[in-house]
Amino acid sequence: MRVDTKRRKKARKGFEQMYGVQELAGRMFHILQTGKRGLDSLHMELGAMICEAVMDIEREERSGPDHSPFHRGVYKWAYQRGSVYCMSERSSSQIS
Repeated sequence: MRVDTKRRKKARKGFEQMYGVQELAGRMFHILQTGKRGLDSLHMELGAMICEAVMDIEREERSGPDHSPFHRGVYKWAYQRGSVYCMSERSSSQIS
């Protein structure tokens, strides 16, 4: 057995003796749950940013860059209320 593996097993036994198996399992579950919530939050934030970038790209493809439209009479100063769904979560925002 490798030295690292032996050290990990020895450390785990020490924690189990200090806290008990149930307490240690509860603490590990809490750490995993907290980490999952953090990753889920980051994932939703990145999804919203990607959706916004896609909408901005589509807007520029249709009407040109800001302050120099492709066609006369095309202006980009209005907003439209709307929602975007990302992973079954609804994100309401103003779409320009």
